[in-house]
Amino acid sequence: MEARRNLDANNGNVTIQGVVTGGTATIEGTGKIEFGASSAANVIFAANADGILRIDQTFAGTVAGMATGDGIDLANFLFANNPTILSVTGTGAVGSTTNVTVNDGSLSMTLELLNQYANQFAVDTSAYSLTADNNTPNQGTQFQLAAPH
Repeated sequence: MEARRNLDANNGNVTIQGVVTGGTATIEGTGKIEFGASSAANVIFAANADGILRIDQTFAGTVAGMATGDGIDLANFLFANNPTILSVTGTGAVGSTTNVTVNDGSLSMTLELLNQYANQFAVDTSAYSLTADNNTPNQGTQFQLAAPH
């Protein structure tokens, strides 16, 4: 029998150092979930969350519920390397993913954003932003939805 693999960061921080091969992680309130090794867990930002998903290695899960104020911290993408959003693909159909590929020259990662309703995530690079994740000398990169104009 396989154990259920569910995590919930409800206004707290959860850090997983080992490889995660599946399961679901939910971020509620101002929660933060950090995957210190590679992960294939699906991550859900709960309604009204203002949380952070931190990825230190590779990530192969889908992300659902991300909204303005939420962020995905790509810790190993140094902001000094001028990361860019290389491409955005998808159809916007309900249940499909909008795939956003981020590149910093030496690293590349595709984030799969789950469309829970039609066109939840735009297929347009200007719909997303990359900023420095903190004020330390080796700043990582934070991925967010761009602020509405």
